[in-house]
Amino acid sequence: MGVTIAPKTAQVTFAGHVQFTAAVVGLSTTTVAWTVKEGSMGGTVSSTGLYIAPSISGVFHVTATSTSDASESDTATITVSAPAGTPPVLTAGVWTNITPPALMLLGSNFGTPWIEIDPSNPRTLYVCADQEGMWKTTDGGSSWALLGDPSAANTGTTTTYLDSPIAVRVDPGNSQHLYATQGVRGMTMGFWVSTDGGSSWTIPMGFQTVAAATLENRDVTQFDVDPSDFKHIILGSHSAWIAMGLTNAGLFESMDGGDSWVIHLPLASWASGSMGIHFLYNPGLALGNAQTWFVGESKFWRTTDSGTTWTNVSSYGITHGGNDFYYTAAGVLYAGAAIYPVRSTDNGVTWEQLTQGPGYSYYYSIQGDGTSLYTQISFTGTNNATTDGVGATPAPYLTSKETDGLTWVPYQGGKQTFLDGPFVMRFDPGNRIMYSANWDAGVWALKVLNP
Repeated sequence: MGVTIAPKTAQVTFAGHVQFTAAVVGLSTTTVAWTVKEGSMGGTVSSTGLYIAPSISGVFHVTATSTSDASESDTATITVSAPAGTPPVLTAGVWTNITPPALMLLGSNFGTPWIEIDPSNPRTLYVCADQEGMWKTTDGGSSWALLGDPSAANTGTTTTYLDSPIAVRVDPGNSQHLYATQGVRGMTMGFWVSTDGGSSWTIPMGFQTVAAATLENRDVTQFDVDPSDFKHIILGSHSAWIAMGLTNAGLFESMDGGDSWVIHLPLASWASGSMGIHFLYNPGLALGNAQTWFVGESKFWRTTDSGTTWTNVSSYGITHGGNDFYYTAAGVLYAGAAIYPVRSTDNGVTWEQLTQGPGYSYYYSIQGDGTSLYTQISFTGTNNATTDGVGATPAPYLTSKETDGLTWVPYQGGKQTFLDGPFVMRFDPGNRIMYSANWDAGVWALKVLNP
């Protein structure tokens, strides 16, 4: 009940931007009024929750107050300090390569499958690189650091690292608290937790126990976190649960940040290997709840009771490895899929393919900036965008207005093309930058055009 603001804390530089959101539950209206406790000396906040910091150091506070009940409010704390580095120069409407320079993006690996933004400090980004570890920037991509100890994983003959992280998520209430997965290959497969911003990682004992009871190894890939509770996690594996005598795999669920896990057995028809896993839950839009989940494999499946029962909601399947989700402000849900991207207007109960513009191929991600949607042909390593499936043809991003979503055209007339598209994209609404992790094509940033 009441108002919940996110993120709860933020760190920005002089004149930096942070987008806050407020979820309102159990009140007669879902709208809030935004204020800065310290007044103009503490910065400004718009009617949509966009905070712009002052050009002085200090600790300031943004409050969201219910417009129907002034006794219900929540407050975020913002630390403003001088910049430690200079972000890349981005030209609006042009994708800029911000790939960590040390990455080799070898032909023997699959490149960069994941990028994540710290919601409390949007200039801090994390990138996962197959066989080359996890990388972090605190200046929007101008400089990068490899997390962990690279010497322990160096093969000695090349600078390829054996760590192959798949995905990473940052706690919106604590920038130091992260989850990550590693699967498919590497010396450190499993579900990992960091409490120091990625400098060090541990595998919870509870995960080690449940993995030993199900998997031949700790081979896990895509996961999602409850948007209302970062400790609530659903997790999928890459390998079949052969320790249980199964030829396919189900889901793991944790309610305590990975310390303990519940096993959710697969349906007999599910395949082994990575699957798309998501909460069908958006508190800000009053859609779904923490028990409503999505699983994508050769078909789409939906549960409203935390996996006790499942309903087949589509004959469409995911592209190998998983898919990415995006909700528009109108509550329309978009997702990557094979052989066209798809969308749902009823929170995943029914789905339709997007065939007006996107070609017959593979797609992982659709993301939006509040005005426009973006997607691109994508596959592990190269985009496979040829009629015979051999090699790859560089392809542009496709775009559509969020008010449309059915008709797609090449972004900026197709001026830029890429060997591969993204597994995930992430949008920084405060600075209006779209980030894209494009497998072997690297990591890109787009300063989006004004609406």
